[in-house]
Amino acid sequence: MESGCYIAKVLLAQYFPSLFFSAETRDRDYAKLFPLKDRIFYLLQESGYMHIQATKPDTVGAALVDSPVGLAAYILEKFSTWTNPAYRDRDDGGLTEKFTLDELLTNIMIYWTSGNIASSQRFYKENLARHNPIAKYAHSCFF
Repeated sequence: MESGCYIAKVLLAQYFPSLFFSAETRDRDYAKLFPLKDRIFYLLQESGYMHIQATKPDTVGAALVDSPVGLAAYILEKFSTWTNPAYRDRDDGGLTEKFTLDELLTNIMIYWTSGNIASSQRFYKENLARHNPIAKYAHSCFF
């Protein structure tokens, strides 16, 4: 039962640190208890695209093949965040800090004119299955 109480305390401390840490040492104690909090939060924020492309690439692919504005938004958001994570909070995405508008449009047009955004997303699903024996087994059993 002690381990259950410990887990409950850890979970509650994440959301209500003032109940578990003194005011003088709160920041230090919180950082010790949750050292990877910022990294995990960032990973959760930025890995959604990979998850959907690895599990359902044709769903998002069909939408992107049908909408040039949607395709541009999808690609440019990744350019912005991967160039500098702080750019995510800027109104313009900081895109022209590193790239010219011509370079960005060229990248989008490669996918748009060739119509291969959906097939490029299948790369994630195919690699997940190849390197993950559970995914291979599930795929062969259910599809």
